[in-house]
Formats: sequence, C-alpha cells, structure tokens
Amino acid sequence: MRRLEGDVVELQCFAVDSLFAAVSSVIGLVGALVLMLSLSWQLSLLVLVLVPLEAAWLRWMRRKVEARTRTRTVRERAADVSSFLVETLPAMKFIQVSRREADERAKLAIRNHKPLYQGSLHLVTGPHRVETRESIGARFAPEASALISAPA
Repeated sequence: MRRLEGDVVELQCFAVDSLFAAVSSVIGLVGALVLMLSLSWQLSLLVLVLVPLEAAWLRWMRRKVEARTRTRTVRERAADVSSFLVETLPAMKFIQVSRREADERAKLAIRNHKPLYQGSLHLVTGPHRVETRESIGARFAPEASALISAPA
C-alpha cells in the first residue's frame, strides 16, 4: 500500500510540474512572438514560414532514420533485458540459495545477445573469434542448450 501511495504522489507531482512547464513555455513563446513582431514584422513572417517547413523536414528524417536503424527493435531488446533485471535482482538471495545462478546467467546471455535480424552474428569478441547464442549459452550453463533451442 505504501508503494502505491508513493506512486500516486509521484504521478501528482509529475502532472503539476508538467502543467507548470507547459504554461511557462506557452507564455515564453507568446512573449517572444510579440517581441519579434515589434522589432521586425518581416523577419517574424520569415520565421513563421520556415519553422513549419523545418518541423516537416525533421519529421520526415526521423521516420527515415528509424526505419534504417531498427530503433524500435533495439528499444524492445533493451526493455527485455531491463525487465529481466528488474525481476531477477530483487530475488537474488533466493536464486543463490536455490543454486540457480547459472540458469539465470544463461537466460540473461540469451536475452542480451538476440540478433537484430535472423542470420546475424551476435557478438564479436575479437578479430578471430565470433560467439553465437549457442556458444554463449553453453559457456554459462550446461542446461542452456535446452533454453536456446526452445522457440522464443
């Protein structure tokens, strides 16, 4: 119950701070526009034409970059590893008592070294040595072979 109350307080603080920041930004923007118009209406008009064009160009470039770099896939992989750590670290004493460290290490190695696309190399550890999921899993735990060969 205490965690829930703490989360509610954090959400309320976030909402108030976000609202305050948004209102401050709008007031600053309106003030800047008034100042620009009072100094030079021609330059203000140029800015009002160029800013939307720049925003459209940036939106187009962002889609292009995200499509090429598989940003979403990288974010999903990072979230997968992060959720594994969030679930595993609080239970570390239990894992140690039940002697499951090797299994958990193998699970982390498998999650951490998934390929971005099928057929890729996973981790280059040196100029002549390339490790795959199978060799990483086998190194961390003998039972990892079953985990690796299981469908994801």
